[in-house]
Amino acid sequence: MTQLIKIKKMHSYSVQLIATTLCILLCSYILSVSAGEQRSVDTSLTIPAELSVLSKKVLSKSTSANGKSLQLGINLPKKLLITDSDIKWQIQRSDKTVLELKGRYHSVSLPDGLYKVRLQIGRYQAEKQVMLQAGQKIQPYFQMNIGRLQVSADHPVDWEIKGPGNTVYRVKNKQSVNEVLPVGRYQIKAVLPALAQQQVVDVLSGQYVAKHLTVPLGKVNLMAIRNNQPLLKAMEWEVFRLEKNSRHKIGEYYLHFKSINVPPGQYEAVARHQDQTSKRRFWVQKETTNKVVLVME
Repeated sequence: MTQLIKIKKMHSYSVQLIATTLCILLCSYILSVSAGEQRSVDTSLTIPAELSVLSKKVLSKSTSANGKSLQLGINLPKKLLITDSDIKWQIQRSDKTVLELKGRYHSVSLPDGLYKVRLQIGRYQAEKQVMLQAGQKIQPYFQMNIGRLQVSADHPVDWEIKGPGNTVYRVKNKQSVNEVLPVGRYQIKAVLPALAQQQVVDVLSGQYVAKHLTVPLGKVNLMAIRNNQPLLKAMEWEVFRLEKNSRHKIGEYYLHFKSINVPPGQYEAVARHQDQTSKRRFWVQKETTNKVVLVME
């Protein structure tokens, strides 16, 4: 009988011990699940809200810790050879310019409000509107669809560069032109009064394109004489191109004989020796040789 009572007590004790252990395990499981949920909530709160804005490639927003509300910056291929002085920023508010800057990167502080940010690099221009608010840092996004075009000729000419949207750039009396342009197809024309050479060129994003336009030339042999003999003394030549009642000097030379190549057109040669001056006007046709003789008497 006594033995039976002991067995019952031991059985009751074992049941209580098992129940206690199960309670401890259950409480531990509940606490771990609760902690996991808490960590999940904390992680979700740290996801930046600006990620959705960045994906649209419009503006980059973040909390401003240093008081700088507007960030300006662009990345450009090195092969375009663009210097900081070529990059121009203009910030406007209510159609009034409040700030002008040069260079790739800037960080500025401005009062809250709506602004227009304009970027210019060579012939490329773009602008964005930004809303500045307290505690936020804004960086407008500019997509750099630009390239560089270099064109040259055998002689100074008037350039006409016609691009997308019938945009026309003109450069007067230059032997070469080197410009940063928006991406697109351009019609390049080298113009002189007697001729025009043209070529179509594609300007690609991030690319440097170089083209040469051949201008047909004529050869001119200048000679100064005295007593039907070459002068054979130091002297001065000036050669001018004549266009619509204007004269453009194309060169100075200091020998009694000089051979030059010029585009077709009308010219004037002026020869000086001591107190004597002699002049002559003449025409040059393409791919011809022209002899200009001035008598110094």
